[in-house]
Amino acid sequence: MRSVAAWTQQSVLFALCLGAVACSDSGDAEDPDPTGALKPPAAGQGVQFKMQTTIEPGAEVEHCQFFTVGDEDLYVNRDEIRFSSGSHHVLLYLTSYDEVPTKTNDDEAIDPDAVFDCSEGVQSKFDVAGLIGGSQNATGNAMIDLPKDTAITVKAGTVLLMNSHYINTTNEPIEPEVRINLHTIEEQDVKREGGVLFWYNPFIHVGKKSSSFARMGCTIPDDINISTMQSHMHRRGVDYVAELYDGDKPKTVYETTAWEDVPVTHHSPAMPVSKGSRIEFECRYENTESRDIWQGPRTTDEMCMLLGSYYPKRKGLQFCLGAANWRGDGDVSCKESLDCVRSGFLAKDRVRELTACVSEAKPDVSLPLGEAMGCLIRQFTSSDEVDCTEPIAACDAQ
Repeated sequence: MRSVAAWTQQSVLFALCLGAVACSDSGDAEDPDPTGALKPPAAGQGVQFKMQTTIEPGAEVEHCQFFTVGDEDLYVNRDEIRFSSGSHHVLLYLTSYDEVPTKTNDDEAIDPDAVFDCSEGVQSKFDVAGLIGGSQNATGNAMIDLPKDTAITVKAGTVLLMNSHYINTTNEPIEPEVRINLHTIEEQDVKREGGVLFWYNPFIHVGKKSSSFARMGCTIPDDINISTMQSHMHRRGVDYVAELYDGDKPKTVYETTAWEDVPVTHHSPAMPVSKGSRIEFECRYENTESRDIWQGPRTTDEMCMLLGSYYPKRKGLQFCLGAANWRGDGDVSCKESLDCVRSGFLAKDRVRELTACVSEAKPDVSLPLGEAMGCLIRQFTSSDEVDCTEPIAACDAQ
């Protein structure tokens, strides 16, 4: 039997921080002909990873393939992606493996040299440690774009996992192809280490034939500079805004009404964000279906994310570990909401129970509730002793 820490880390921490971007259900975008659309980088200027697969008629699947970085470290400055029609995203994960695994975390055998089905979830099945590339636009607008003297270091021998979510709406099998270029700079040219923002809000619930919203914030631990920013929602998403709280009034730093082919904001020079400030992002939804909608990777689910690239790299910031808060729209006190959270950790469907706890909380208790929740999550998942007395007391006082 798994320990409390193990199942909490998998079902709560991964849900909070590592939700996989799901894809469009339109499936009829123009094919960019990736076989000739994206050439590999010139020798010494990067690497290309390529995945070819087959999707059966009417299927919605996630396919994966492992790759291994060569004998030299990579200093990734930007990514570039092309993929065949039928998908809305491709992600390239970093993993913690020393060599390509031959089975999943729950002992299911896989062929380490072939494309395999990973529709049951990447994060729960494999030890993923972050992102090094991704896009939800078939012909551009990738995730990483850093200044010329800034790079993300990927060590030689690192095992990578490519993940693509496809829908085949046709009556015939399709054979899509994905190509990812990681453009690099020389080690001596690297002045700063960059990082990726991959903030995922798991607390989403939209009732049948109704509207709703999901709002998440992240407190910035040290001064950073953001070079790119973009949103992610599914087809019920009708509005998105990201705001920077660094003073008396929030400043809008990104907004869109698009849920597919979303714009990517490129900041040149990069947008400075000071230590102690906070970025909050909100997704608004309209649900015309006669069923409730919850967070999840499928097109039948919903998502709310903020993605981007930044520098210099800060520990924990990629997933906003321990620094997140979530805005409710109810009338429940912080203390009662935190009691709800404690019970939710032990529920069979933890994420949905926690969603109710968050959504029913008073809007003005989001910060102390988030700090207390973050501490409790660290307490459940850390092997070290974590003292949550102070944040719990602050929440109880609200």
